[in-house]
Amino acid sequence: MRRTWIGLLLVLVGVSACSGQSSAEMTLVSQRDTLATQMAFVHETATIGTDRLAMTVEYVETETDRVSVQGTRLAQTYVARGGVVGTIPFSTPLPSTSATSQAETSPEATTVSTPEPSAIPTEAPPALYNIVTSAGVGSNDCATGQVTSFTSSMEQIYVVATASNVVPGTELGARWFMEDQEVAHHTFVPDFPINQECIWFYIDQTDAPFTPGNWHVQLEVNGVPAATPVSFIITG
Repeated sequence: MRRTWIGLLLVLVGVSACSGQSSAEMTLVSQRDTLATQMAFVHETATIGTDRLAMTVEYVETETDRVSVQGTRLAQTYVARGGVVGTIPFSTPLPSTSATSQAETSPEATTVSTPEPSAIPTEAPPALYNIVTSAGVGSNDCATGQVTSFTSSMEQIYVVATASNVVPGTELGARWFMEDQEVAHHTFVPDFPINQECIWFYIDQTDAPFTPGNWHVQLEVNGVPAATPVSFIITG
């Protein structure tokens, strides 16, 4: 009986010892798992923070480049319109050691040369050329043919010219002479532009009788002779 109790006691002690060892091992395993989870969380958090920082740096660099390009285009446009870059009210930049050093060592780097103003193109003045006398004109207002001799029975005698750079309000005129005596003066003020097109004047028997002799006609632009007089004759 005594041996039985001793045996039972030994069995209980053994079971208790085994049971205590399993609980400690389980505690260590639980702590290890907890630490592993925490380390994974810390690693993930650090990785996300690094990625966000990299994206922020990339965004700032992109915006800086964009602002720089816009500033260059603005300066070019301002100069093209006759402005001086030095007068553009740019905002004052933050102090920078490298920028200060560059300005002190090479001041010419901050100087922008002002382009010479281009000459303003001047429109060519109005002109009359290819002046001829004719017996008539066509549908295009140009002479049907050059004629330098007319009879006193003619109804009309035309003078035709090509006009260039004639703007509305320009006074065109024709002065007719028999020998050296002026016998007629006609003017025409178009209200439309004329360029590389024909214009004409004519004289008839109501302006002056077609007396045989030497005649000439002088075309004018705004009262100024447009070219040398054009001569013709009238026969009996």
